[in-house]
Amino acid sequence: MILDIISARLNISKDEIGEKFNWEKIELLVKMWELHWIQILRQNGAKIHLNDIFDLLNMAYVSEKDKYWTLEKSWLVLMKSNSVTAKYVYEIP
Repeated sequence: MILDIISARLNISKDEIGEKFNWEKIELLVKMWELHWIQILRQNGAKIHLNDIFDLLNMAYVSEKDKYWTLEKSWLVLMKSNSVTAKYVYEIP
C-alpha cells in the first residue's frame, strides 16, 4: 500500500521506486503500517480511525537515527512488540 501511495504521489512506476528509494529511511513507517494492519485484521469488528492514518503517516518523518514520542498507549504497545520498531520508542527519563 505504501508503494502504491508513493507511486501515485510521485507519478512514477513502482519498479522505479524500488530501484531508487532507500526503504531504510522510512523503516518505522513501513513496519508499523504492516503491524497495524495485521492487528486490525486479527480483531473482529476493529475499525480504522482517521487519526490512526495521520499517526502512521507522521512516522514517515522518523529516520533510522530518530526516536518517536507518543502518549498513546496503543501505539507504544504495538511499537514495543517488535524488535525492529522498539528501537524507535522514545522513553521519558
